[in-house]
Amino acid sequence: MKIALGSKSDKKYNAVVSALKELKINDYKIDCYKVNSMVSDNPINDETLIGAKNRNNNLLGIDNSYDMYISIEAGFSEVEDNCYVDTYCVIRYKDNDYIGMSPRLKITKKVFDYVKSGNVLHLLVQELQGSNTDDGVVGYLSSGKLTRARVEEDAVLDALVKALKLDYKLNNINIDEYLDSNQIKKLDNAIDNKKN
Repeated sequence: MKIALGSKSDKKYNAVVSALKELKINDYKIDCYKVNSMVSDNPINDETLIGAKNRNNNLLGIDNSYDMYISIEAGFSEVEDNCYVDTYCVIRYKDNDYIGMSPRLKITKKVFDYVKSGNVLHLLVQELQGSNTDDGVVGYLSSGKLTRARVEEDAVLDALVKALKLDYKLNNINIDEYLDSNQIKKLDNAIDNKKN
């Protein structure tokens, strides 16, 4: 199976490889392309899913000979009184789109508003950690116990099972088990300090 991935990120590539391995799919070749999501760097609400779909459409514009197109997009959402980090995977397979989603990572309204007003959250996380890490807000809020690739893998698995119509029971991670309340407080305090 020839797969086009809408990113050159090693994390996203590894998430796809891990999901394929989990499903015991071994006959594949993945080509990675840098494509534009055509949404903001910190997508809000519907923009996240739209961004993943846009990446696949841009992949099709580059080369329409692949068996499968995969794009992953993370963003932020507000649902009633709750705010989350969402990770979507959209797979284009046999002219149909299949949407996968990882379990949501709950964040505070303060963090959501910070992002919604145009601030880049991963820069603040890097500042708090004193280093550049690829696990961003997921790694920070879980004190490094949960990786971004693991969250992305869940989204890819969800989409792959739907696209390939596999008899596979998803065993999604329980993100709440990994959240560190002290890290959440530190992030809220850092946002408050930015305002002052």
